[in-house]
Amino acid sequence: MKTISLKKVSAVAVAALGFGLLSVVPAQAAQAATGFTALNVKAATANTNVTSTSIKLYVGGTLAVASTDWVTTSAATQFFRSALTAYPTNGFVVPTGVAEIAGGEFLSAAGAAVITNTISGNKIISTKSNAAAFSAVAAETVTASGTAGLASYTFTPTVAGTYSITTWNDVSDDGVIDPTEARVTTSVVITAAAGLSTTLSTANMAAAETAAAGTNIASTSYTSTTTKVQRAGYKTSGTAIAEVEVMLINTDGTAASAGHTVSCQVTGAGFCEVGDTVGEEATTAVTLRSDSLALAGNQGYVTIVADGTAGPGSVVIKVTDAVTEAVTTLATRSYYVFGDVTSLTVTQIMKIGKASGGNVGYSGATRSATNIAATVVLATDALGQAANITASGVPTLVPTDVTTSSGGTCVKDDGSSTVYSPGLGFGYYNCDLLTPSSAASGKSTATIARIVSPADATLYIKSAEFTTTVGGSISTAKEVLSFDKLTYAPGEAMILTRTATDSSGNPVWDGSASPAITFSKAIGGSGGGVSVYLGGKSATSTTIAGATVFAPVIGGAFNAIMTGGATGAATNGVIATASVTDANAALLTQIDALNAKIVALNALIAKIMKKLGVK
Repeated sequence: MKTISLKKVSAVAVAALGFGLLSVVPAQAAQAATGFTALNVKAATANTNVTSTSIKLYVGGTLAVASTDWVTTSAATQFFRSALTAYPTNGFVVPTGVAEIAGGEFLSAAGAAVITNTISGNKIISTKSNAAAFSAVAAETVTASGTAGLASYTFTPTVAGTYSITTWNDVSDDGVIDPTEARVTTSVVITAAAGLSTTLSTANMAAAETAAAGTNIASTSYTSTTTKVQRAGYKTSGTAIAEVEVMLINTDGTAASAGHTVSCQVTGAGFCEVGDTVGEEATTAVTLRSDSLALAGNQGYVTIVADGTAGPGSVVIKVTDAVTEAVTTLATRSYYVFGDVTSLTVTQIMKIGKASGGNVGYSGATRSATNIAATVVLATDALGQAANITASGVPTLVPTDVTTSSGGTCVKDDGSSTVYSPGLGFGYYNCDLLTPSSAASGKSTATIARIVSPADATLYIKSAEFTTTVGGSISTAKEVLSFDKLTYAPGEAMILTRTATDSSGNPVWDGSASPAITFSKAIGGSGGGVSVYLGGKSATSTTIAGATVFAPVIGGAFNAIMTGGATGAATNGVIATASVTDANAALLTQIDALNAKIVALNALIAKIMKKLGVK
């Protein structure tokens, strides 16, 4: 804290501190020989007391009318000055005077006497502008309020801390606080203003937006979850790839002020542009590898579009603080631009269609735990990137034997689920498995997925062949329930498998419902709920590590029971039996074995002692 003594401040020191040169009193005015007996200061109610924001102090005072020559002297002049007499390190600033009462009545009870204030830096020159004397004989006082005063001083602190401001009636007009001159010192505590926080600010990427200019979409479209979602688009120049919403936040959690500059820089494929609204590509061509913009508010958007080439790309988003000029990287977001489809790859989930005709599996855009596709076709470009089929096309499934399979219908995956939609909306197609009325249990056929080649409309791009078979409904007494072993330790992980065949002994069609499993003793985990048969089997888990069912903790035999899927009747229960080893019995066995070893050891010791003659 820097402080200045109030005992005597010389005019030279005042000038050196930056208070300004002493002004010459107007020729028509005479300096008053006496001044105010007291001053009062009130901080403006509008003050926010934060750095980089103007602080205002209103000044009032008491004038002894009967004893001052300002009352009796025509065009007499009084002087006021103000200076910082204590301030934080590097916090010195010069207060500036404000002519609050210019042209107005100086003292409310002073009759016709009028005062005009003029400003010279931190000096306020108050001049009585007519020759009339004050009519009152008692002391006159004007008390400064938070909104008004005889005059005022302002300063803008740049450093947080405590500031002391001394204001005095400089009767001698020498820039010095004389012992007889009225003065008042006021302290103001300044806190650091909330500034831009690059930690709280966000840069979240969502799918490309095409809203009209001037329309900001809801921020809920951009979340920390959607930021992690891969974005992509076709290579035609200008095709919208993604939009990154930049939200600039202050250290106190409030919206940052306007003026901060956001920039983008692309590496790899793509162009970028910074705007105050979404959908820049909808109103102007985006053709820049880098761009920057001083935002009109705290919200901006980085638009990413294709540049005519296929491949991966990334965009680095930075912000330049309008106050500190510090440049900070907010985020790096990745995406890719795909080209024309050059290959198709098939993943079979459901391979067994319905005997006598029908469809199995899901052929829809929205994926979920219950919407299971029979076949998933992945379309990729020459770089191996997931690629949408041009012109919104979809693959066609073509079987070799049309009496066994009708192929199926494919629909582009909409990327609705980060769990069940593998391509998140790019290059993946969900297909069902359709069979004709002539389809018979046990029959099979080879099938391919194909599309018309983007390069040559007379050719096809084809997948490798995959095999589909046919199965019937669950036959009575053709369901079996089994454990993965017959004996378990208490609480040990278990796998239970339901198996179902049709009347011909073939696995039932995929997607047939498998019933829930109940137990004769309390088990651990979630049990075996209703599921579906795939390949004629429905297991509670595929591995021990992923087990959801655990053996009872009580020893002895126990049963697993399910209602037969063939009839759904409770009396058609299917039972499997296993047992849990008795922990106490095993412990007793161990104790007996230990006792036997102790007895044998004692006998051996006795024999050795006998040979040694020890009694």
